[in-house]
Amino acid sequence: MPNLEITTEQIIALVKQLPPADQQAVLSALNTVIEAPLIQPDAETQAWLEADLAGDLPPYECGAAGMPAGKPVTYVPGQGLVVEEGKTVG
Repeated sequence: MPNLEITTEQIIALVKQLPPADQQAVLSALNTVIEAPLIQPDAETQAWLEADLAGDLPPYECGAAGMPAGKPVTYVPGQGLVVEEGKTVG
């Protein structure tokens, strides 16, 4: 498709020349384009987006080495992750 160089003002001027029913059809078509997602997620991303993460999640499988050493953290709303000082994991 060739690249058309037309300004927004030119498009509006052309749409204004249309009968009201055709103006509504143009508006409806534009709304359809605007509401469509620009990027279609792949299957894995879509599965994550649709996953029910509100309930209990299964325990994380750390593998043969087990849980790595570190410090536990808790999430504090409005603050983020906070390291629980004095405690260690692993």
